[in-house]
Amino acid sequence: YLKEPLLPDSGHSGVQVHKTTWVSSASIIVANMLGAGVLGLPNATMDMGIILAVVLMIVVTAASVHGGLLLGWVHDTRPIRTYSDLASHCGSKYSQKLAQRCRLAVTVIAYSYIIGACTIYLTTLKISLMEIFERCPATPFVNTTWVNVTTDADSICGPPSCSPSGVVHLTETVWLFLAVACTFPLIHFRSLSDASFVSYVGVGTILFVNIVIVVRCLTSISDHNHSSVSSSPPQFRDAINGMTALAFAYGGHVLMPDIQSEMANPREFPKAVYLSQTILFVNYAIVGFLGYYTFGNDVRAPITLNLPHDGLGIATNACLFIHVMVAYCINSTVITRAICDSLFPGMLTTNQRRRRPWLRWGIVSTSILIACGIIALVVPFFSDLMNIWSSVGIFTLSFAVPSTLYLMANHGTLSNPQIALHVFIIVAAIVGGCLGVWAAIADIIDKWSHNCFSFDIN
Repeated sequence: YLKEPLLPDSGHSGVQVHKTTWVSSASIIVANMLGAGVLGLPNATMDMGIILAVVLMIVVTAASVHGGLLLGWVHDTRPIRTYSDLASHCGSKYSQKLAQRCRLAVTVIAYSYIIGACTIYLTTLKISLMEIFERCPATPFVNTTWVNVTTDADSICGPPSCSPSGVVHLTETVWLFLAVACTFPLIHFRSLSDASFVSYVGVGTILFVNIVIVVRCLTSISDHNHSSVSSSPPQFRDAINGMTALAFAYGGHVLMPDIQSEMANPREFPKAVYLSQTILFVNYAIVGFLGYYTFGNDVRAPITLNLPHDGLGIATNACLFIHVMVAYCINSTVITRAICDSLFPGMLTTNQRRRRPWLRWGIVSTSILIACGIIALVVPFFSDLMNIWSSVGIFTLSFAVPSTLYLMANHGTLSNPQIALHVFIIVAAIVGGCLGVWAAIADIIDKWSHNCFSFDIN
């Protein structure tokens, strides 16, 4: 189960070379976490209201830091590569059977989370394509400043993604198929080292998108074009949706054991956690609160849907498209390697020029792409998809599991207050995850009941 590392070894012939510093490790964590999740934070802030958003931003950031520190303390300098290895190590303190169960549980959650992330990436790719090429209806839903929600149906479903300068009118289903087709060439990398050059492109493009969002918001505010904001959430369900969207932005703990194992001094990993989470907190606070203050209750997820449809807006959506393709490539490579290693042991060390390994890799990676495409077709809602997979993956892998492993690894040595704290975190994470799934499913049912979903949306 997920025996292969999620990050490639630095050495050759099975010899691992530790070389990363805590600063470079922090940058890897930031590059891994900073992605599509940040684009949903202004909408999440609207769902939570300003007061609750401030409180939860601090709480979730603290929980993310704590989860990273726990993983680092349990890992320490042990020869452990993956999150599943870490779970197996903690379970082995009790029995081999428990070790296998811990590995299996973490692996299943990790697979589910990665599949969910890939599904969200395909949905984002579809939206980006539509924001560039889809021609708006004769009665536009957008203006040159930001999107205005004008009808009851639109307030639930959201206006269609389109551009006044769009050149063609296609259904959302066709745009999703085009997104899948564009992604297909990138699913054939057999290791992250093969795709290392695209990671730099991915980081650069999402930074450009974030900068454009901040500049657009500041420009709009300076022109006195901003909307009123609410201090409290409209409904309890909205607050839960906002919380799970915020948690999604901190997803990435699944790779932390890999990152720590590559460090020259693994015991400096806490420094990497503190630095990376500080950078993320500052970025998320700026984009989340500034975006909501600018667009108010008209803010959408992703926030790029609110940007003016001019040349810079098109460039921003193009950069977002590139970044998400890179993110899909990385996640697809991770899960395809793990599945191939489980189904075809030794395949990944076979001469890459032989036809059979390439064929097997292609079948697995294509099957994953098709599965994600089907999920994105059935549930084409960006924010709700994000909330479901956040509830399933983030509340477990980032919050509940680190505390569980820490309790297992330090059984008999912790004080009662320490045990109580981590039990509380576990229970809170489970309750939060269950509430998140409920709220997201309820929203999806609402959108289906208002005909927001159709295989032939026009």
